[in-house]
Amino acid sequence: MNLFNITEELMKVKRLLEIPHEELDDGELDQIQELQKFFDEKFVEKVDSCNALIRTWEADIVACKEEKKRIDSIKKSKENALKRLKSWVVYCLQQLPDKMVESATCKLSIRKGRDKLIIDEDYIESLPDRFIRVKKEADKTAIMEEYKKTGVLPQGCSITKDDGLNIK
Repeated sequence: MNLFNITEELMKVKRLLEIPHEELDDGELDQIQELQKFFDEKFVEKVDSCNALIRTWEADIVACKEEKKRIDSIKKSKENALKRLKSWVVYCLQQLPDKMVESATCKLSIRKGRDKLIIDEDYIESLPDRFIRVKKEADKTAIMEEYKKTGVLPQGCSITKDDGLNIK
């Protein structure tokens, strides 16, 4: 049985236990209590299994994140090495009169690049407004503070509760 089914059975047993005991004979009451004990034990076993699985998956996620960091580091190193090598080859080709070289396997030449704009962050404030882009976004912190004070939310906002699982 899965956790959902066990929970459903426990709820059925709980409803049976809500029947006044005078309406049940001793045998029926004993059976219901045995069923409750059985499903309680099954529930605990299943929850323990779920806990073990949760911990295993959490460890897997941590391992994946660490491996991703390691691989990203290798990728970044390779990208930087590639960039330096290409820059060096461009520099060397610029020294040649033809600005190109041809071999049996490839032909290397310099491609004219596009203009690249570089903006000094210290001078952004001095740029005219037509060159400034402003990103408009909702301030969730301010909205929540206002909601806690007044109990009123702006139109288009709603509150959801995100219950989590606490494992000790």
